[in-house]
Amino acid sequence: VYQDLGNTCFTFLLSPVHHKLDKNLNSTILLDALKSSFGINGEIHGRNDLVVGPEKRKFSGSAYQNTRHFELHHGTLIT
Repeated sequence: VYQDLGNTCFTFLLSPVHHKLDKNLNSTILLDALKSSFGINGEIHGRNDLVVGPEKRKFSGSAYQNTRHFELHHGTLIT
């Protein structure tokens, strides 16, 4: 991902031995933080996206990787 102004990255990194990656839980954590901090009412849409408004404008996309050593959920937030 090209990093520039107006782009914030996030990462959830888990040990699969102790936790199981939950994409919806991670997305809900992000949505709750955006709502409580900035009043943004987003929603989960499609396979890996977070969207806002009746037009469902995408403001976040994610990628996932699972190995036997770690589980990774990484994405961007367009600000």
